[in-house]
Amino acid sequence: MATRLTLEIAGPQAPEAMAAVRSIRQIMYKSRLGIEPSSWQEEDARDCSGWVFLLRDDGRPVGTFRLTPVSSPLLEMRDLGILPPWAEAEPALCEAARLAALPSTDGPRYMVVLLSAIANWMLAHTGMTDYIAYCRPLALRLFTEIGGRPVGSAFHIPERTADTYRVIVGSMRDVAVHWNPEIGPELPPLPSRDGLAFPARPEMRLVR
Repeated sequence: MATRLTLEIAGPQAPEAMAAVRSIRQIMYKSRLGIEPSSWQEEDARDCSGWVFLLRDDGRPVGTFRLTPVSSPLLEMRDLGILPPWAEAEPALCEAARLAALPSTDGPRYMVVLLSAIANWMLAHTGMTDYIAYCRPLALRLFTEIGGRPVGSAFHIPERTADTYRVIVGSMRDVAVHWNPEIGPELPPLPSRDGLAFPARPEMRLVR
């Protein structure tokens, strides 16, 4: 696969990357799903409360993903009332959200490349070992393919699409094994904490 993939950490310290993140969200959520990203409450604050990643292919922004520790007071799943009670006691658990990637016609899917690289970065630089997310059917299939496990019953979010959603949990390690360093992207260094709301490294525990 002739490509130059790079992974960046977006946020207040990288406004150009953050603008690219918002552009991808707008394309994928608005154009394809009819969801207006600007309607999400406290979205800027949520982006600052964890890690927002941007994948580029030869400099072109192609994918993004956000991970937020469940200890954050700005957790979207908690606000939606869909965070299982047991999750509140898991300090090594992250909420996975805002997965969006442009279609790839050559080689591995950007989403798998993005998720597997990020999982490796999280294991190397943070104490986060597990994730929890709520997914539509297409994303649910993707997370299941890389080791995720659906929990609970299907549900609807009235202000979103007519699709059903499921909660899914999984291990960063199960996702990380899908990363191929020969394809990339190279993992970014740990950025400066100055001005960032990066969570502290918690005691490591596994989701049951």
